Amino acid sequence: MSSKGVNFLSMQTGIREFYPANELGSKTFEDIAGDLYGKLLTDKGQPIKKVMRTRLNELQEEHRVGLIKFFYLKDEMQTPIAKAETVVSFYLRTGANEVLFFIDVIGGSREAESPKSEEDYSHYQFLAHIKPLLADATRYGEWKLREYAPNRFRLIKTVRDKYRRLITVVLQANTGYPRRPPRVVTLPKLRDPCFQNGGELNWTVVAGENRFTWELYMKHENPLIYLLDELKTKYGLVF
Repeated sequence: MSSKGVNFLSMQTGIREFYPANELGSKTFEDIAGDLYGKLLTDKGQPIKKVMRTRLNELQEEHRVGLIKFFYLKDEMQTPIAKAETVVSFYLRTGANEVLFFIDVIGGSREAESPKSEEDYSHYQFLAHIKPLLADATRYGEWKLREYAPNRFRLIKTVRDKYRRLITVVLQANTGYPRRPPRVVTLPKLRDPCFQNGGELNWTVVAGENRFTWELYMKHENPLIYLLDELKTKYGLVF
């Protein structure tokens, strides 16, 4: 392992936590999730955005735990990591010594849904929303539908940014979609402070309000249409 350990990097705050190899033992990513959740909730002396801190406290009060998701870079794309896997076996399998993590500060379910059923529903909703985009290339551009795992799809399109650079945009559902926003990744990274950590969109807060922009979009019949409009008008992408 690099420097005899694994780095865990927050995709939302940039906070980095280093776990020495001699402390990992048989720890799974589920174990690491609990540890990271506690550290972020108490700040560990490091700043956390006010909106994230508020949501973390809400999640704790409502007993919605286990919301930390782990990813690693594979072929320049962020690939999910199963929480049941041990960190050591993950390293031996992939050779990756840096892990990205994301906290779901938007959603969570009060009901005892099985993770599999919620994930299936999320992808079903995502596919339903992307059909109009694929059917109207004149309005939305020609997107490509690509299967990245069995029955799991992402949208990919090469566009130009306001600097005329060629940018590949990837849209992919998160578990909890449309309650949670989709992942939006740009390769190479868009030159905008909202796109950090590998080119992924870090969702912003509505001005003067304690909620994320996506919470406005998700109220519409097809929130992806509003997302594409934001990518064009706010970030200058040319579809």
